[in-house]
Amino acid sequence: MSLYKYLLFDADDTLFDFSSASHAAFHQFYKEFLDKTGKSEPELYHYYKDANMMVWEEFEQGYISIETLKFKRFDLFYKLARITTRANPQEASAFYLKQLILQSTLLPQATDLLNQLSVKCSLSLITNGIAEVQHARIQKLGIRSSFKHIFISEEIGYSKPDKGFFDHVMNTLRLSEPAEILIIGDSLKADMAGAHNAGIDACWYNPKGLVNETSLPVTYEIRELSQILDIVN
Repeated sequence: MSLYKYLLFDADDTLFDFSSASHAAFHQFYKEFLDKTGKSEPELYHYYKDANMMVWEEFEQGYISIETLKFKRFDLFYKLARITTRANPQEASAFYLKQLILQSTLLPQATDLLNQLSVKCSLSLITNGIAEVQHARIQKLGIRSSFKHIFISEEIGYSKPDKGFFDHVMNTLRLSEPAEILIIGDSLKADMAGAHNAGIDACWYNPKGLVNETSLPVTYEIRELSQILDIVN
């Protein structure tokens, strides 16, 4: 019998290859709107990633809504990159999100891992991602049947790492024993902090071997997704 009965998986950069999808979506955005700005695609993507990271941190700290995030990251990107000829932030967001769905793929090992774990444990997805995008990507990637529940912050009203997010998950799954649950994710600030706030064990998926410079305790740390099988068996 598995040590953990309930596994809560983060989506982006844990199961979804978000980095590749984001880069590919930006490439299409660049060709459509930015190739005549006189600035290179790698230079502009660097600015976009910085803007995106800053705005997502604002969202996860509860300072802005997901609707504001959608266009604010492009507004900030334009300012950082000093671009004046461009699509307005709302148009840019709509185009980019459509491309993000189209370019989505799973990380290597993700499909096999889900297939093996789904016969041992109850799997749920926990994500701060934009609801319309996450549902479309889950459908495109054909993994909906692997999960008992899909928990998306936009639909819950709380975002990771807020304890309210995990209280909602616990209540929905009718769980009262945290020792039966394992959270798996790549983000120290959202996933590991959220697990700590909720008193739940956490597995940090850290393929790049980053150093944990926070004071957050991590129950497990793995470099490859397949290592989760050793933990739950």
